[in-house]
Amino acid sequence: MKNPELFHKTVGILVKSYFDETLEHSICGCAVGNLICANMGIDIRCFHPSWNSVFVTTTMCGSEFHINKYRGNAKKQIDSTGYSPYELALIEKAFESGRLNNDMFSDLMSVVNALSEIHEATETEAKQAKELFTLTA
Repeated sequence: MKNPELFHKTVGILVKSYFDETLEHSICGCAVGNLICANMGIDIRCFHPSWNSVFVTTTMCGSEFHINKYRGNAKKQIDSTGYSPYELALIEKAFESGRLNNDMFSDLMSVVNALSEIHEATETEAKQAKELFTLTA
């Protein structure tokens, strides 16, 4: 696996966000927003996102990507996660892909699939990560 520490840290942040109920389909509370807040030590309720000037995924418009805006606070926020803008865009797309179903669990399973692809995780590693979302808090 590529960068197992980052994979496990990211999954841990998302599991915590899931059980703390800070995940939502919005720019602040989405998977990427929660990752940035956790990595920058920002309270999700006080978060002012800049990363969404670089990329955003919506069910209505699809995906938009503006790498020329990868600078300043947007760059700091994205870089804090340990992922490239392209990798975070994959995570964002996976999370937002199920937005219309209102099934946060399924959306997170899609995110784990995206993380598994980014990190070249084995099926066993992906399965173990997914099982963390079924544990009781």
